[in-house]
Amino acid sequence: AALGGTWAVPTLVATGSLDSARVEGLAAPGLRLRATYADRLLDLDLQGLAVDTAATRDAFRLTAALPLDLTLSSRTLAQRKLDEDVFIRFVADGTSLSGFEALVPQVRELQGGFDADLLVSGRWGALEPRGSFLLRDGAFAVPALRTGFRDVLADVALTPDSVIVHRLRLSDERAPGDSASLEGALFRRGTRWNADFRTFARNLRVIDDPNLAEADASWLLSLRGPVDSLLLGGEITLPNANAFIGRQRAILDVEPAATSTSSANTYMPRIDQLTIRLGNEVRLRSPEANVQLTGDIAVTGTLQDPSVRGEILATRGTY
Repeated sequence: AALGGTWAVPTLVATGSLDSARVEGLAAPGLRLRATYADRLLDLDLQGLAVDTAATRDAFRLTAALPLDLTLSSRTLAQRKLDEDVFIRFVADGTSLSGFEALVPQVRELQGGFDADLLVSGRWGALEPRGSFLLRDGAFAVPALRTGFRDVLADVALTPDSVIVHRLRLSDERAPGDSASLEGALFRRGTRWNADFRTFARNLRVIDDPNLAEADASWLLSLRGPVDSLLLGGEITLPNANAFIGRQRAILDVEPAATSTSSANTYMPRIDQLTIRLGNEVRLRSPEANVQLTGDIAVTGTLQDPSVRGEILATRGTY
């Protein structure tokens, strides 16, 4: 790095790189950074380098021109943001997902590729996103649930007043016909942001741990309304499920997180007429028991304090 100029009018030229990075034993994309600052404008050029090919090539590229006052004096970040045009662009072309597995420790066997061309422009107080993101031929496994998914597709578009999910889809790795999908949009109406999403699933294996539970799930759900008063509704069916009692298994940390009054609770949806239905092959199992369960449950209220009504019946079995 080379720092020049004066305290009131500094200049900067800096370069850096990160190669052969590993997270939990997995290779992460390499990075190349070049930054220059002059005339109250910070120019950034960040290259991500693919880790799955013999030849070095861009995995992604982020460029930015940020109007900032970086004088060497005490100022707040808000004071350093200049009322001039901001430019940020992220581009990826046929980038493999395999190199990003190191950054998502809950996921393994990450496959597929993505294209992206995302642009953010405008002034600091009124930034406007535009662009598209397409992920195709994706696949991944979730070791904690012992599940795997394939045929992952994500097609998302951004405009200054909306995020449109044209299609988000995945299939069970063992039964491609068993799948889940999501469509909808997050959009601005007047001064408020609203959501309108719909999701559908058919016999998707959501957990497959013989020491804890096995379950297939089908659902038809909607999430609608202003983002600070969202309503979640629809139906979830468990056509096949086994809950195991008394088998040796890893301890799950179910201790609730510390109570927070942050905006996270503000955007938590309310439950509006959600029905959970148990199919004909739902069983409670242990070395001494094999009990078939059936019934319907109606859920309303909030996720933190739901109101649950209905009946769960033990229709047959032994204990």
